[in-house]
Formats: sequence, structure tokens, C-alpha cells
Amino acid sequence: MIELYNVTGGYDRQQPTVRDITFTVDKGSFVALLGPNGSGKTTLIRLIMNVLTIQSGEVKVEGKSVKAYSPKQLAQKVAVMTQENQIGLEFTVQEIVSLGRYPYQAKGLFSTVSAQDEEVVESVMKLTNVWHYRNHTFQSLSGGEKQRVLLAKALAQEPDYLLLDEPTNHLDVKHTMELLQLLKTLQQEMSLTVLAILHDLNIASLFADNAVLLKDGRVEETGMDAIFQDAATLKRVYGVDLHVFHHPAVNKRQIAFVPPYQYPETDFHELYQLQKEPGNLCLSFVRPLRTLSLGSNETGLDWCQEIVQQQSSANAAWKSASLSSHEVRLKDDKGYSWLAVLTHGQKENEMNIVLLTNTPLSDANLLHAAMKVIEYRAFLGKTGRIAVASSHHKEENQEEISEFLMERLQKELQLFMETKMTDNCFK
Repeated sequence: MIELYNVTGGYDRQQPTVRDITFTVDKGSFVALLGPNGSGKTTLIRLIMNVLTIQSGEVKVEGKSVKAYSPKQLAQKVAVMTQENQIGLEFTVQEIVSLGRYPYQAKGLFSTVSAQDEEVVESVMKLTNVWHYRNHTFQSLSGGEKQRVLLAKALAQEPDYLLLDEPTNHLDVKHTMELLQLLKTLQQEMSLTVLAILHDLNIASLFADNAVLLKDGRVEETGMDAIFQDAATLKRVYGVDLHVFHHPAVNKRQIAFVPPYQYPETDFHELYQLQKEPGNLCLSFVRPLRTLSLGSNETGLDWCQEIVQQQSSANAAWKSASLSSHEVRLKDDKGYSWLAVLTHGQKENEMNIVLLTNTPLSDANLLHAAMKVIEYRAFLGKTGRIAVASSHHKEENQEEISEFLMERLQKELQLFMETKMTDNCFK
């Protein structure tokens, strides 16, 4: 276990880089150290390794102050894989990895390499899949290969704890995933404790068990749930707009950043076009809108730019027995505009419904609006497809959909069911 208690320190005693840092890295865990540039992450790694002076507070490794370890004793417990991947001399890969055995070698200019050293070096090079590069120069390798060599060098120390300073820096997606998967395997199969500085929040969420979030040299939040449960904390720390959502394949949260540019405001009547031709009805939008589509073979939540209904085509997603439509334009009690387009489905009891609004809606709000309409449509004995689209998507849930609006829509559904339909627009 690595324990930090009210740690203050840095490069300047008058202006410490980090202040009052307290957190614990449990044995066998994978902890991500997060935070924007300049928040003190690398400084903390150096304080843990006793490279920088701890001005106040204490760092313990397995219950013992790091100040009580000699440099070699600490290096046998804790290894650091740094960002440094530029080696000045033309060392071979095997020579680089062998440098990791220094904590076990006697002092002197020409240290003796033991059989144990050679065995460990070969083992970690095979583990990190760099053994076949052993006679290559370090400088001849790609960025991903260099990172694996530096990891092998750190593992050659046979540490219980591995500290990594931005290990995925300059790596592409494939090599990033491979390196993090290797670290996760080492954690799970060898009980290696990992503390890694990571800038990619999504990678951190996927691979880490726990996290510490820094801002301006202080701990802002700890714990994966507390950090990733909503966008507010991350927005405050990183100063950018973002959304937090659940990964579709694993039980992890992910981040989607929102660019600062915005689409120009569009009047509601210019937001869409409703085109009618014999056997074809198309509701198109000036740009893709966040849309919830429910029904057989529908896509659920997506971004949609048009909804097409065809009377006879077997390939159409929305098939209608009649393309007689009922269009309703409403304003709710908050002044937002709504368009409802109603058509009959192929079967007698089918009623297809499309709702479009400029109301700012979250995904939960889209679902709420759809379920309200579906509930009343079912009361009328009808089924069918439904789509709800909003021109202003929001992450946070807005207020409940206006009951006044829902009552008006219910009346229009009743009118549509009871009235003999024509191709005219009813208001």
C-alpha cells in the first residue's frame, strides 16, 4: 500500500506545487492519477519516490516512510516508467532493459551481471514482447516499441509497485490499448500495483479501478464513481463542456467532449421541410437532430436528418397504408414550438407519430415525451412507430414535458383516429 498524508512539496519551498495531498493506493489496485497540465501529477510521482523534498506530511510504502528507505531499497519496491524515451547513446534494447537491475547490483563503475539478472531481463522482455528486438538499438524502434522497452526496464526491478508518467504519450490508439491491456494483465495476474498518470479520461475509466483527480496542486475528487458519475466535476476541473455516458459494451462511463462552436439559431419554421408526393412523405431537417425512434427495426437514440414514410415500398423503414397526414403545430406554455405529424400504419390499429420541437431536451426527456404519447395512443387501442426529435440537445434533464402540451396532443390523436383523413393539413 502507498499512503500519502497531507503531503506538501515541489520544486520551490516558497511556492509548493502540491498541497495537503491525501490518498491511498491499495495493494494490487490500478489507480489513475488525473488532472489538467500543471496540476501536480508528475510532482507527486517524484515526491513518492523521494526525489523531491517533502516539505510537510508523509509518504509511506508498505507502512514505512519513504525517507527510511535507501534509494536502492525503494527501487526494489517501487519502479517508475517515465515519459523519457530519448536515449542519447546507441544502447541496444537488452542493454536498456538491463539497466533496471541496478537495485540488485553492487556499487561500482563496472557492476557484475549475475545469472539471476540475465534471467529476469529475458523474462520481462518476453513478457512485454520485445525479446526479438534485444539486439536492435533503442533509437531504431517505433514509439510503441520504445514504451514497451521502458516498461520492461521498470519490470526488471521486480517491483511491487509501478508508477507511470503518461505511459501512452505519443502512442496511437492500437498501441495505447495494447500497453494498457498489458498493465491490466500484470495487475491481475502478478498482483502488481499500478499508479499511472493518464490524460485520456476514457482510457482511465476503462482500465483503472480507482482514480485521484487533481486541480491546482490539490485533490479535487477521489473515486471512479465520484469523478465520472456526472459531468459537473470534470467540467469544473478541465474547463470544457462535456457529456458523461455509459459505454455500450462494458459497465464503464465515458466522456464525450462538446466543441465550443454552435450551429446558428434557426427559426422553427425554417428547421424542417415536409414534402408530400404520391406514395411518399418526407420530413427532413436542416441538420441532423437528436432523435429517439421507437418501433420495429428502429434505431433508438441517434442523430437523424430525415424521416421517410412510403406507402408501398417493401424497403421503407416506415410503411403506411395511407399517406393521408395530420399535421399539428403547437406552442407549449413556455413558448417552445412543436410539430406533430400523424399517419396511419399498414395495419388497421397502427398510428405512426413524429414529434419535432425546439425545446432543449435531454435523452431522458426524449424518452419521457415518447412514452407519454405511446401511453395515450395505447389507451386509444393503437400501436405503431414513434420518433421524437429536438433541435437543442442537452445533457441535463430539463423540466417535465408540459402537461398542457400533452393534453393538446392527446386531443389531436383522438381527432386523427375519429376523423376521416384527407391530404389536407388540419389545424
